[in-house]
Amino acid sequence: MVSTQQSLETAIKIYEQEWHFLLSVSEVREKLGKFDGHYFSESFPTYLIQTANKKGEESWQIVFLIDAEKKTKEIIVHKNCCD
Repeated sequence: MVSTQQSLETAIKIYEQEWHFLLSVSEVREKLGKFDGHYFSESFPTYLIQTANKKGEESWQIVFLIDAEKKTKEIIVHKNCCD
C-alpha cells in the first residue's frame, strides 16, 4: 500500500520530469498505487495530497489528465472541496 505522502513525493518527481507525458494510466497506477481521489470520471488517475479533517476545510488532489490513447497529457492540482 502506498501512503498519501509517498504518492505526493512520487507525483512531484513525475511532474518535474518531461517524460511524464509518456505515462499510461496503468504506469501511473503502478508508480503511485490505487487512485484515491476523484475528478469528474473514474478514468483520471487522481490522488489526494491533502484531506480535510472537518467540513469546510480544503482538500487537494493531484490529477493526471489523459488523452484518447490513455497517456498523460497534463498534471494539475485541484481543490476538491469546500463551501
